[in-house]
Amino acid sequence: MADRRQLGYVSAYTTVTAYTSAYNPIVATGGDTVATYTDTTGAVWKYHEFLSSSSLVVASLGDDAGIEYLVVAAGGGGAGTAGGAGGYRTGYFTATAVTYTITVGAGSVNANGGNSSIVGTGVSIISTGGGRGGGTYASGAGGGSGGGAGSGNGAANTQGGAGNAGAFTPNEGQSGGSIQSLSGVGSGGGAGSIGGNSNSGTTTKGGDGLYSNINGTNTARAGGGGYNGAIDGVGNGANNTGGGRNGVSSGANGGYSGVVIVRYRFS
Repeated sequence: MADRRQLGYVSAYTTVTAYTSAYNPIVATGGDTVATYTDTTGAVWKYHEFLSSSSLVVASLGDDAGIEYLVVAAGGGGAGTAGGAGGYRTGYFTATAVTYTITVGAGSVNANGGNSSIVGTGVSIISTGGGRGGGTYASGAGGGSGGGAGSGNGAANTQGGAGNAGAFTPNEGQSGGSIQSLSGVGSGGGAGSIGGNSNSGTTTKGGDGLYSNINGTNTARAGGGGYNGAIDGVGNGANNTGGGRNGVSSGANGGYSGVVIVRYRFS
């Protein structure tokens, strides 16, 4: 049987241009949003979007047991500094008829974001929470993407936190921005690019996130937090994006929560 997998945002997967009408899909339940959509080749996909922790219950397997996933952890917060985005992972696994535990990471004030994951028989997919911002005189924390370095105030060369804390291939995120003078704050790293470095108190933009169309809509997620009036990275600004909190509000609010989305061929 021909490989039916298709993932519009991961070009390594086989693109399929012809489908048969007599197709038996996976039967599964769970998620805050469950819907179908038709892609540009005419294939119909069903997706389950989890905005909070729950379960994906696979009742039976169809002609193709493949499930594609997007797992984004929560972004980091910080004490007036910019948090890094939550880890961002995509891929494919072969399902079995079991219940998968879905964890959606939550943001925390002045702390790293929570991990997001899919765990079940033979499957353990984890994205690491974003690193917290460094705070005064401190380097940013490592995480899925790293937090930005804290205020210099006489402490030059404070470093942004390292990204890809899970040591995954491909990387789940990028490093936070560093401080290159005696003042300023680095921005949080994003899934797609590092956070901005600060020089003599300059404003810095958060690292950009990445786009995915796994639910039929091309959406950016996992952008890093900006600092001092600068904008956040692309893919930030709301819960369930995995964005790192910006440098002004992160002291009062944690990073943005993550999201887990799965999809499979429906017809």
